[in-house]
Amino acid sequence: MDSNHIRPIETVPEDVLETIFTFSAPTYPKFCTPNPNIPPLSFGQVCSHWRGLASRHHRLWTSLRLHPRHEQPHTYEEYASTISRYISQAQHWFERAAPLQCSLTITFPTLSTIVASSYTLLDTLTLSRRMRDCIESTPLRSLHIEEHKGTMMGTLLSSRSALSRVSSLSLVSAGMDPQELFQVLSSSSSKHHSQTFWPAVHKLNLSFDAFQSQIWSPPSQLPWMHLTHLSSDIRLGAWTWATILDSCTTLEHCVIHVTVDREPEPLPTGSAMLSALTSLTINTHAQGVEKFLCGRLWCPALTSLRLTATGRPGLHTPLSPPFSLP
Repeated sequence: MDSNHIRPIETVPEDVLETIFTFSAPTYPKFCTPNPNIPPLSFGQVCSHWRGLASRHHRLWTSLRLHPRHEQPHTYEEYASTISRYISQAQHWFERAAPLQCSLTITFPTLSTIVASSYTLLDTLTLSRRMRDCIESTPLRSLHIEEHKGTMMGTLLSSRSALSRVSSLSLVSAGMDPQELFQVLSSSSSKHHSQTFWPAVHKLNLSFDAFQSQIWSPPSQLPWMHLTHLSSDIRLGAWTWATILDSCTTLEHCVIHVTVDREPEPLPTGSAMLSALTSLTINTHAQGVEKFLCGRLWCPALTSLRLTATGRPGLHTPLSPPFSLP
């Protein structure tokens, strides 16, 4: 074959190739993974020209999903290696995205009791701070964190600078008591003069296993007044939710789980004014709590209301709305 022969693919203009790359690679809200057989890394397997072009195409590198090879490492060294790999991959990935805002979904491995006993608190803090520094150096707009049990989530969330620009935040844990997380946040907020956590967050998802024991009240420093979307499976009392929603003046979509309060509280005076709310889903865990809560919500723009009674995991029974839609 003539070495000077130009293959047809080499005549394609760079802007056309960039368009092909854009449509071939998953972007937010889908997430790319650091897999050499999947775009955008697979583009670099074709030739050096494609590799260089893909590396310079910032939009290809704005979303990343990090997942452990093993859900539960057998040794602490394996756990630490996974976190170090996360940090290295995130740094190299998002360097190519600069200066665009990025989206990250990250699943931390679970530390078993046996493995946890083999490391020191200093080891854990060092890893957590390295991960926090990595997050702080990235202009994130969306962050999704999953951790069954551990310290990474608490460390990242208690850092104000790490999440100062995040507008969409999702927290998922099937093994962590949300009260533990809220205690970490409350402790940190006392050191910062009770400023609002995550001031840029407009979309908040809290998934901490809806069938755990109910908790009393999350910290007031969460960004309730800035939210447009709220989804939570944490079971809170009807009075507690009425108090929280009273602060959510810009809320548009809401999904919550409601139960009875642990101890009687004085009835709220007036109604929570939710003038922007268009969609509301209430999952009830006690009889009559939906009537108490809905009777204290003023939602003139509401177009969708869904009420379910949750008797046990996987059982949902539709309820009749306690008030009519406008």
